[in-house]
Amino acid sequence: MNESASIIDQTAFGMAASDHLAFLDGSGFDKEPYAGYLAFEKFANENPEATDFPEDFCPWSQHEGFSAQEIHYFIQSQAAVLKNTFHDILSLTKQGIVSAAINDEIPQDMNDLNLEEAANRGHRESQIEALQNELSQLQAIKTDHRKVLTDLQKRRYEELVGKLRDRGIEIPFNVEL
Repeated sequence: MNESASIIDQTAFGMAASDHLAFLDGSGFDKEPYAGYLAFEKFANENPEATDFPEDFCPWSQHEGFSAQEIHYFIQSQAAVLKNTFHDILSLTKQGIVSAAINDEIPQDMNDLNLEEAANRGHRESQIEALQNELSQLQAIKTDHRKVLTDLQKRRYEELVGKLRDRGIEIPFNVEL
């Protein structure tokens, strides 16, 4: 990891490092946790088995006795989860903005754009898309004369149709219950 890392990487690693390491006040790492992570990463790579740490950073009590390598692994694992979460939220936000643009619902002044609402809209859109895809797969089984829906698939088919109709979502093919 280097200092040219994306803001998502810097935030994820900084947050994860802060969850596993206490940064000494005045070290600068308390205000810049990503810099603290980089210093810890260097230390962990040079001293993987160390359980004594420099005073600028030390493990929180739940990690006392763990090696630098083990704590580094915890930080990397948590940062990976955070990065995936950030990317998912950004993707949903993008999907919501695209949907709003398609429906001509983007505010004239982009400063008025509510990104949280865009993420929520993107989430709703992705849920609807997932329901439609599942229904489409069941419809393909239903219309294939060589296949028969199981009782569980029939109940799910009816449930999906009901959910989409309740939300006022158009089903792009003829549905027979």
